[in-house]
Amino acid sequence: MKKLLALLLVSSMLVLTVVMAACSGGGGTGNGTSASTAGNAGESGSNGEELEYDSNGFLVDSLPTLNYNGRDFRVLYPTEYIEEFFYEEESSDLVEEAVHKSNLSVAERLNFNWQVTNVAGVDFSARDPFANTVLGAYATNDDLWDVVGISISCVTPVLTGGAFIDLLSTPYLDFAKPWWLSDLTENATINGRLYLAAGDAGTSLLKNTNCLLYNMLYANDLQIPDLQQTVLDGKWTKELWQQYVRQAFSAVDEANPNLESDSFGFATRNDNHLEVFKAAFHYPMLSRNNDGTFTFIYDTRRASDSCEWLCSFANNQPGTYLARTADDVTKVENAFRARRMLFVSAVFADPVDTFSDIAEDFGILPYPKWAEDEEYATLPRGIYVSFGIMRTAPDSEFASAALEAVASQNYRAVTPIYFEDALKIKYTDATPETKAIFDLIRSSTTFDFGYTFSANFGLDAAIRETVYNNLPYWTSLVSSTRTSFMNKLSDFLGQISALEDYEE
Repeated sequence: MKKLLALLLVSSMLVLTVVMAACSGGGGTGNGTSASTAGNAGESGSNGEELEYDSNGFLVDSLPTLNYNGRDFRVLYPTEYIEEFFYEEESSDLVEEAVHKSNLSVAERLNFNWQVTNVAGVDFSARDPFANTVLGAYATNDDLWDVVGISISCVTPVLTGGAFIDLLSTPYLDFAKPWWLSDLTENATINGRLYLAAGDAGTSLLKNTNCLLYNMLYANDLQIPDLQQTVLDGKWTKELWQQYVRQAFSAVDEANPNLESDSFGFATRNDNHLEVFKAAFHYPMLSRNNDGTFTFIYDTRRASDSCEWLCSFANNQPGTYLARTADDVTKVENAFRARRMLFVSAVFADPVDTFSDIAEDFGILPYPKWAEDEEYATLPRGIYVSFGIMRTAPDSEFASAALEAVASQNYRAVTPIYFEDALKIKYTDATPETKAIFDLIRSSTTFDFGYTFSANFGLDAAIRETVYNNLPYWTSLVSSTRTSFMNKLSDFLGQISALEDYEE
């Protein structure tokens, strides 16, 4: 029955483009053999002992010595992000070359060959076909891939279709390590099982992590104290942010400010960036109970107060601008370049993709806290790549070892290079404050179960519509949709429970 349901979801199979690279010697296939069953595979000290950290101070993994005898590691990955995960040739691009070297290193370490299939799967029109491709292979029991990298935006039908195994049942994935999203086992499990993982196995999670950019030159003009140190001192709150936004505003006609000539404190560049406040202000949609069930908490007092504050800040605060069109975004970015915009909303890809021409002029900050005694937190935009192990894969131990090794190696060899590409500063040469901010943002990135699947349950655009339309009537809006949201959530969890019961 489960495969019939999955098969019905397949509208058509895509023509797959297979990119193959033999990144290590050896031929044939076979099970991995372990030369040791304990310790880690990190760097060795002068006496040959295994080290917990590498020469740059990065944690190494605890994988035993494994040899997979030249077997293929088969991965399906979205074409739009393929260069962040697999790069076949040498490259003059800093990050692409880091990915290429990381690919070679992992393949040599475990003695496997890369076999990567890439299919469009991130752009809106490609999401359903990508999911159908995965489900089609599972429904027909085709052993095509060991691991699938899939945009989090289209993972729901793959989960309910039963195509992925429980990652917690595999021997080598260690979700306590910093190369995985820190709260996966706490917030992403379903009925005690974990079907997807996200972290440094690809850089899309980091690239899509929300942050603030601030123009350091303009901050100096305004005699604003060191904002990085303010963050690290725990004093970066919404009130202080609001104060600096107001301080940065200057207009000839304050009632009708001109984005092309006046000075502003903060502007949104994408309405999706507002979702980060769920984490920053600690008002998630759902709370997980001790028994694994969920309670709807999107209508709490904190959520209502946050909505009211955001509406006022966005619409009534002098110095705040909501970009609504592509032309608005261009003007906002130009103002930021011209030292007339203090803060802009961003994701970590923006320093590389949008503002690389002024890299020396801006810094990166987390979103402010609601109150000083709370913790910083952020969300990634819901288009990053997550990873699952196919149920049709014949050797989940091999798949888990390879995936752990890739994430671990990228954590040390690719993510710091991306930092360098974004800020034009080598991670090892950056100031302690800059490195600490970068690490803080990464370590405070959280998995929000309700937000991740809200496109399927409803309320996914509630905060954006509320703020952009200045409608701070949060409780009535959310309460009217609560029953529908929870019913859809219940159906989702029920489908997965039914698959688990069937498999058992």
